[in-house]
Amino acid sequence: RNVVRVSMPIITAQVLSALIRMANLAYVGYTDDAKNIAAYGLGNSYINITSLFIQYGFTAAIATLCS
Repeated sequence: RNVVRVSMPIITAQVLSALIRMANLAYVGYTDDAKNIAAYGLGNSYINITSLFIQYGFTAAIATLCS
């Protein structure tokens, strides 16, 4: 029970993040231009990759400091 209560903010943030990405894609999709949709996909991939590198870096730094 305690785990569910603690994890609810993270779950909420992840769901809202997915909804924002879907809303952006729907907005771009209404332009009926394949280049815009491709640009959205490339931009989204770039943000995901760079944010993962930052996240892995912080995780490695914290693991080093905590051990």
